[in-house]
Amino acid sequence: MKHLLLLLVAIVATSNYFYIEKNTHHRYEIKGIRMIDLCGLRKLQVDLAKVEERMKREVGLTFVESSTLCSIQTGRDEPATIAESMELSPSRTSRIIVALEKKGMIMRCPSIEDRRVVKIGLTPKGKEVLETIHNCDTCLPHYIEDAIDNAKGIINEQ
Repeated sequence: MKHLLLLLVAIVATSNYFYIEKNTHHRYEIKGIRMIDLCGLRKLQVDLAKVEERMKREVGLTFVESSTLCSIQTGRDEPATIAESMELSPSRTSRIIVALEKKGMIMRCPSIEDRRVVKIGLTPKGKEVLETIHNCDTCLPHYIEDAIDNAKGIINEQ
């Protein structure tokens, strides 16, 4: 998800059509639309769908499932924090967690501090799949890679 956010920020920031600002929650928002390049947006959507299809074939996960694993890896270990960080509803997050658990990528266990709270952790298989994703041969189109690189620079400047 972080990569998709970087991509969106880069496309928005490098286009003449949008401008972005950080909101009060330190998230980036599209604040204005000057003109929409529908053909460009459609090309982006198609290209990202192709990348996701290749990812599904190679590792058996969607972008959202892969992003959930990344979120867990970065320390978000409760369904509520995962949902918040990925801007998903609690019910959608729950379905993703169930799917990842069935695939053997994650495990759930009660919190030691509060047994009402469920903690989520990566299994060895989940860690292995994340490593595969990070080293995946699935290439992004060059314009998307360039946009991500630009976004990293923009985010680091702010």
